[in-house]
Amino acid sequence: EVTSDALLTLDAYFSRSSGALLIVGTGCIALARALDGTVKRCMGWGFPLEQGGGADLGLQAVRLGLGDWEANRMNLFRERLERSFPNPRALMDAARDWGAGDYARFAPTLLEGARLGDSRALKAVQDWVTRGCTLLEELKFETGVAEVGIWGGLSEAFLEFAALEGCEVEGYVPARQTPLEEALKRALNL
Repeated sequence: EVTSDALLTLDAYFSRSSGALLIVGTGCIALARALDGTVKRCMGWGFPLEQGGGADLGLQAVRLGLGDWEANRMNLFRERLERSFPNPRALMDAARDWGAGDYARFAPTLLEGARLGDSRALKAVQDWVTRGCTLLEELKFETGVAEVGIWGGLSEAFLEFAALEGCEVEGYVPARQTPLEEALKRALNL
């Protein structure tokens, strides 16, 4: 059976029953299986078009760092860029060939900046959480589901900042199984 990783994850998370899922990893996609079994999705457009994934957060961190470097402000963002590049021009030249994963490696820097109280990073993370919560609420409304989940490499950070921002992820339930477990069940026709 051929299916997308997002759909496999949705099926795994809710054990093939209804629910809305936000997947935040290198990219971002939200999808829900309605009570009647139909699937609705939002985002998942790929970088640089979608917002809310690690590539998007990392791009924001790189932009902050590059601006700080040009303005000669020493801080976390500039420091992280200076670890890999001798000067802003070298960064700009390298970035011409970057893909989503290259930017996503800087997402932790944006999250760390927010934890340290950098107002620019806090704003970016607040926007990220608001966008993700809005996607889930819209999918819940459109599909009539009650349960929601968060999955992916940035899921713990998303839940952490959602709690800090008072953005309750209403209806949140933990994953019932992993995508690998779901794939194995399908392979064994279980």
